[in-house]
Parts: sequence; C-alpha cells; structure tokens
Amino acid sequence: MSKEQIFTMNLMIYVSDKKVIFTYFHSENTLLMISEITFQEVEDGLIKSNWLLNEFRQR
Repeated sequence: MSKEQIFTMNLMIYVSDKKVIFTYFHSENTLLMISEITFQEVEDGLIKSNWLLNEFRQR
C-alpha cells in the first residue's frame, strides 16, 4: 500500500533592483529551494537573465 504525502508549499517572492528571488518553503518551514534571477541589459536592448539555482536542501 502506498500513502500519498500532502503538504503546503509557500512561495515567497522578493523583488529588488534587477533581481527577483523565489524562496520555497513547505508546511514545516523547511527550506526547499532558492531561485535567484538577475536581469541585466545588454547593448542591443535585450534583457539577459542569469539563473543561480540552489538544489533542494533539507535542514
């Protein structure tokens, strides 16, 4: 028999100058993942995004 595990995931979004940070918590406030996106403009006017992604971590 398999039992499904259901939990609530909270998403926090922090926006600063040219940076967006996503932080994911589950219902027991254990940090799951942090995604940081930085936006910088390049000469031709396009927007380039750099991802810094931390893998799933458990405290």
